[in-house]
Amino acid sequence: MLRVYGDALEVVRELEPYVAQIDRQDPDLSRQLKKARCSMPLNIAEGSHARGARRNLHYGYAKGSAQESIAVLETAHACGYIKVVPQAIVEKLRKIVGTLYKCIGGHR
Repeated sequence: MLRVYGDALEVVRELEPYVAQIDRQDPDLSRQLKKARCSMPLNIAEGSHARGARRNLHYGYAKGSAQESIAVLETAHACGYIKVVPQAIVEKLRKIVGTLYKCIGGHR
């Protein structure tokens, strides 16, 4: 299992207050963040036990979900649903993206 799996679980926990805040203003956007944040550790775990193209596929999904989580936070901020984009969480998400990018050979 990749060490970044633990980082993904940490991000899932840390995003909970933002999910709740966004949900009060935009349930659809909140739902998108819920799905994206949970997709990261699930796909990292599944990819860790796969080989070849299937591994890359799952790592690619996890990378996309991390990028989507950043986009949701930035969009929620732009809409005024959250006061600030949580930079510490965004940095963890970027670390996840970078690690997975390296794992899949810079593709996807």
